Amino acid sequence: AGIERQDAGKIELAPLGRGQLGYVPQEIALYPALTGMQNLRFFASAAGLYGRRRTIRCRYLLEKVNLADKADKPVSTYSGGMQRRLNLACALVGDVKLLLLDEPTVGADENSTEIILNTITALKNGGCAVLLVSHRAEDIARVCDRVVKLKNGVVEDGGR
Repeated sequence: AGIERQDAGKIELAPLGRGQLGYVPQEIALYPALTGMQNLRFFASAAGLYGRRRTIRCRYLLEKVNLADKADKPVSTYSGGMQRRLNLACALVGDVKLLLLDEPTVGADENSTEIILNTITALKNGGCAVLLVSHRAEDIARVCDRVVKLKNGVVEDGGR
């Protein structure tokens, strides 16, 4: 997605319900004054989760991205890698069937990169469709089943 006009192609999807599309933008999309848990609760509400289900899901995701011990700290105190992990967790609050990620590990430390890639791989292996945009060949090789290489917005290799 960007400001360039489309040349050709189409995307066809089965209709996705509320909370079934997860999106991780390249820029951190969190509220720095809120805690990690408050950020997750906000995004979970937007995905249609409330009450006990929301609390359970948020706690689970904080554990999954190894931030449970930082849940009550303001995001402004998180390192860049911690923010990347929380950014991913916020995209996963719903019953995600399609996950779009734009440079999810950019600027992340080795530990955070490992957690992020393990989480993405587990989702993919569990049947979630994943579209990953990255300039990091090692991330692509580890996570992706199919690779399309773009150069100046044009498919250079791997497209059909």
